Amino acid sequence: MKEQGLDSPALSLFLKDSVMNMKKIIVVAVFLTFLIIAGNVMGKGSGSGLKQIWLTSEVGTYTPGGTDPWLIDSILVSESSFTLEILNHLPQADNDIDGVYVIIAANRDPRGSNGINVNIGPAQFSDGGIPIPAKYKIPDSDWQQVSGDNGVDVYGYNTAPHGILTKDTWYTVQRIDPVSNGLLLLHDQTNSLRIDFEINSPNSNDRIHIDTVGTHWVSNPGEKGFAGNPYSHDLTWQQIPEFPTIALPVAAALVIMFMFQRRKKEE
Repeated sequence: MKEQGLDSPALSLFLKDSVMNMKKIIVVAVFLTFLIIAGNVMGKGSGSGLKQIWLTSEVGTYTPGGTDPWLIDSILVSESSFTLEILNHLPQADNDIDGVYVIIAANRDPRGSNGINVNIGPAQFSDGGIPIPAKYKIPDSDWQQVSGDNGVDVYGYNTAPHGILTKDTWYTVQRIDPVSNGLLLLHDQTNSLRIDFEINSPNSNDRIHIDTVGTHWVSNPGEKGFAGNPYSHDLTWQQIPEFPTIALPVAAALVIMFMFQRRKKEE
């Protein structure tokens, strides 16, 4: 190839094209960055419609549809620590909730040294109420595997049919309010229960799903009246790479693309 001088038209054209390509790369990178940030910001605490029991979080992205049962009508959270808020949207006065249970499901066996650590608490009712004890880790003994495809029983209440509570899913049911039969705690949208969660796992494919069941006082001793079911706004936790983790591969791909384009022009 014939050498070109520093002031040759070919070199000037190459430099001009390089500047234009670099501008395009910068525009693409800025656009990708905007999409990532916008997805995290716009989805915080969002949701749609009234549900029987409404779960929200101060962080996360609302996912209204799709085919993934772990994400349908759910808040998607990737932070290891977050606060779950439970609000009772049932309008009937006799459906005030005096017992709050969370059904926590995992997509694999969460037990053992390579398992998934799920810590819950402390929690507090928005109107004061009785505080929940300090944070504790759900012990391995509390987890069990779903035996069939018909959901699970929560103290006599069956969750079937529920999309994720099928064979091979692991779950635990935790009561997270003070055991005080007859003490009405969650009224019709007038107060809420906020529970701190901390979830950690060594596997980026791990998922934790949280649903809620509420009970209300009934006159027959020992009987439970269920005020709400898992068909509420729910929440799914899964690890999503942080922005630097995403940005580095994107930047590397853009640089490689630029180098190939430059080499092609030189040839």
